[in-house]
Amino acid sequence: MKFVFCVQILFLVSCASIKGTRQPNQISKLFSNETFNLGLPTDFKANQTVVADLNSDGYDDMILTEWHVEPLATRIFMNDKGQKFVEYKVEGFKPEFQAVLKMARGIFDKSHWGVIVRYRRRPLLGFNLVVNDLLKTVIFQPVKERALPKVVSNWGDIQFFDHDQDGHLDFLATSYYDGRSEYSAGPLYLFQGNKNSFKDISDRVGLKGLELLPLESHEATVPAYMANVCDIDNDGKMDLLIAGYGRRWNKLMFNRDGQYKDLAESLHFDGDEEGRANFRGNGNSFTASCGDVDQDGKLDIFQGEVTHAWAGSESDKSSLLLNRYPAPFERYTSFPRPAKFENQSEIGSTFGDLDLNGTLDLVLANSDYPPETKMVLLSKRNEISFDDISDQLGEDVINPKGVVLFDFDRDGDLDMITGENAMRGHDPTVKFFKNMTQENSSIKKKFVSLVLEGDGNGVPLSPVGARGVVKLNNRVLLREAVFGGGQDAQAPLTLHFPLEGSSPNAEKINIDLKWNQNKSEKLILDINKTYHVKYNGPHAVIKEISNQARD
Repeated sequence: MKFVFCVQILFLVSCASIKGTRQPNQISKLFSNETFNLGLPTDFKANQTVVADLNSDGYDDMILTEWHVEPLATRIFMNDKGQKFVEYKVEGFKPEFQAVLKMARGIFDKSHWGVIVRYRRRPLLGFNLVVNDLLKTVIFQPVKERALPKVVSNWGDIQFFDHDQDGHLDFLATSYYDGRSEYSAGPLYLFQGNKNSFKDISDRVGLKGLELLPLESHEATVPAYMANVCDIDNDGKMDLLIAGYGRRWNKLMFNRDGQYKDLAESLHFDGDEEGRANFRGNGNSFTASCGDVDQDGKLDIFQGEVTHAWAGSESDKSSLLLNRYPAPFERYTSFPRPAKFENQSEIGSTFGDLDLNGTLDLVLANSDYPPETKMVLLSKRNEISFDDISDQLGEDVINPKGVVLFDFDRDGDLDMITGENAMRGHDPTVKFFKNMTQENSSIKKKFVSLVLEGDGNGVPLSPVGARGVVKLNNRVLLREAVFGGGQDAQAPLTLHFPLEGSSPNAEKINIDLKWNQNKSEKLILDINKTYHVKYNGPHAVIKEISNQARD
């Protein structure tokens, strides 16, 4: 199957952009900048975003951080029932020195969100997060000293997942350059979780010592800003996607009887054809996002690269990799680009159905080389081609970073939070774009969304890797719950199913929900609602959490 990537030229309406106010023409566009109207600061230079329901009220909250220039700054904004954000005071944390890297429920204590914080060249730190809605305060409580191994590394990214499927989250940790030589990278780690602590099991799973292999070896570690976990081969176990920086090979590691085997070379995930034979002829990879683009029931991958024109074929281009497992990926590299920009700089990416038409669209955080680098929205058409619809934002987003799609107001469409990077003189600010699809539709677009939670025993409280499948005519809608790849953004574990193409009179939908390799169930749910779905043995506990303000 061949892909055609094309740019749709749309009629543009110019308007003045007044910082902190709504642009009046945006109500007819796909997105509307509601940063000021929803109570968010328009002068905060955030470039890292964590989105999660911190107080379990059914609405997703945000932790925003400016973390590239010291002193760092971390601020928390709680979601007031999908109508506005309210800033809470942060206690027990040193935001000028510390930044939330990743977080998950129940990793140190079943009652709280657990937070992992990194320092460069220091051990990782752990906190439990306590929300006091009465005092509008979020307290970071340090966990016991032995909760995390005293391992020192030049940390890159971490990703939570249940490696051994024992109901407790484990996590992968990558490293950046380690200084032993010009190109050498630090170790890969796998830390195994139990009820309240983690231990290093890298030696037991085949990761220990990979940093000591020759640089020319495909098995050697690579400097990695970003890691992700996705089930590429549909075996119910999460696979490790590691983006290699410095034009090094990418890694794709499969769990084979508890040992991780790198199949990136044979599956053509490591790099493009021109550079595969040379360990310095590949990509400056920053992102590897998973989504079933062609709706065949297998997760495809978008690889985001920083590509410089002067490097020619020695520097990989950003690519869409169609999953043909066990055959190699099919690679496509032609994407719309901002005008007059010869390079690529996709430091972030995320899939989501922006217009609720039943197909996955793609948001690219094209960043760090202003003023040319801007956010790019690619809308997937029929026949699997993409249109550039970036004008639907109503404004340019320069140097985007920390992009997360989530349903802020529980109306069924995906809203967007993004920070901006200060690289190369740009003056950044946080921006919140409300999705106007439902407001602009005369008939409400159909959807079902599942907010997932485990029991903390057979399934982790944050059930990374759970997946749902909806079958509509000849199409398969596959969604997998992951926090997302990269150190600058974390998304909520929500499965979002737009139901365009379902029967006009349909009032219910069937969903095959698979919690892990051995636990699955079938759900029959009313459409146009968001549900909290908690694993509870044979039958999940299901509660509707649709937007009360709209209902």
